[in-house]
Amino acid sequence: MASGYEESQLEVVTRTSDGKYKLHLPDGLMELLGFEARELSALLSGPDSSHPNLMRLHPQASLNDFELASEFKALADSQILESHKEALKLIGKHSSSSMPMTGEELDQYLRGVNAIRLAIGSAFDISDETDFDLDPDDEGAQPVILYSVFTSLASLITEALLEDFPAIENEDAT
Repeated sequence: MASGYEESQLEVVTRTSDGKYKLHLPDGLMELLGFEARELSALLSGPDSSHPNLMRLHPQASLNDFELASEFKALADSQILESHKEALKLIGKHSSSSMPMTGEELDQYLRGVNAIRLAIGSAFDISDETDFDLDPDDEGAQPVILYSVFTSLASLITEALLEDFPAIENEDAT
């Protein structure tokens, strides 16, 4: 037990008896995720796919080979964009933490959370190397806090999904 709560009460993602997943997030965080998903979805649907806030959502095949980068963009950009839109739509659909999700839906939800995280990182020049030891009352702290919260949420969802995979044994360890 921790702080008077049973461990199961502290879990962000749990399994239901029928094998589905349930998120256990505060209503305020669910609302924030829905808001951010709608905002990012609108930006992705807009005319400017090169908007600076979308920079990390469009991976580059090469920083040195312009031709390779252009070919990759032509082949994959629309698929990546649609994947982000579908993931963000799912976040909007699951605006209540009481709605169970399949493993596939939770994976898609994870991709939506990560897209939001990456967009916030692009918009405010935040990365995993950013100093997260900030005064919460500082004006510039809010985007860093959001980035950190969404990074932690993505990590917790990833851990829950990985629990379904069997451990990979290292054959060379013998």
